[in-house]
Amino acid sequence: MRSKLLALTVMVAATALAACERLDSVGPADADGEAPDPAFAVGGASPVIVANLGIADIAGQGLSGQVTLTRSTQGLWADLTVDGLLPGYAYSVWWAIFNNPQGCDGPCDAFDLRNIVQAQGSLVNGGGFVGTGSTEVHHAHLARHDPEGNSVEAGDPRGIRNPYGAEVHLVIRSHGPAEADPVDLQAQISTFGQFCNLPMVGCLNVGASPFAPPGSPGR
Repeated sequence: MRSKLLALTVMVAATALAACERLDSVGPADADGEAPDPAFAVGGASPVIVANLGIADIAGQGLSGQVTLTRSTQGLWADLTVDGLLPGYAYSVWWAIFNNPQGCDGPCDAFDLRNIVQAQGSLVNGGGFVGTGSTEVHHAHLARHDPEGNSVEAGDPRGIRNPYGAEVHLVIRSHGPAEADPVDLQAQISTFGQFCNLPMVGCLNVGASPFAPPGSPGR
């Protein structure tokens, strides 16, 4: 049986098929990496795809929320709003990228993240945070062909190569109580397996939003 890095269920995959997607013609992203504004229409500019999904509570811990994923020729942007996370716990966010989902061995999963040839998988850190006990808001950006210094835990070191055609899973991972030392805390929220402080399990994926590939408009 495969060893899976991500606990993605059949229910979660089915949720992806219900993603609400919108295609707009917009201007390029700002230089500081902010997502392109779908309301800022410029004739002939690269199309932007915006999709929204709920966050599946894959660990049964009462998590809920929403992810907005924006795609353009320049890369990916994710805006997460999450409820139900524990105060004082460290959470990391992960881009699970399948640049060629047709190359996955069945439904794209953790095994395919290491499949650089067929699935062209890549697992890239999208930052992290410490829970406050209230609604958490987190923003992540992944530039095309450039993880921008974020750790690549598995697969293709270039991260997102096919922004329009890739299957993209956003995963929230709990590391348990946050480290007090700032250096250790940064390592905790930016790596998949360091400073895993949950009893018995170490680290645990608690939420996921899998975005099906919307196609290749205007490339």
